[in-house]
Amino acid sequence: NRRHVASAPGGPPAIDTGTFRNSIHTEPDGGSSWIVADGVGYGSLLEFGTRKMGARPSLQPSVDEVVRDAEQIVRSVTDGTLR
Repeated sequence: NRRHVASAPGGPPAIDTGTFRNSIHTEPDGGSSWIVADGVGYGSLLEFGTRKMGARPSLQPSVDEVVRDAEQIVRSVTDGTLR
């Protein structure tokens, strides 16, 4: 009997049971991209928000971080500093 305490809009979702976090999975799309999905019905509502609730993004910040890391690797390769 725990009381849910929502996270602030703009921050990642609060974790009560871990169901959402544990449902996130990836799979190749058959080409050079991957599909990232969740196994719950409310993941996109958390990620993008609704008319009544601000977004609590969790996947997009992770994607942004991976893209930044990949861009840094490409820069390192192209300017010869990759070690």
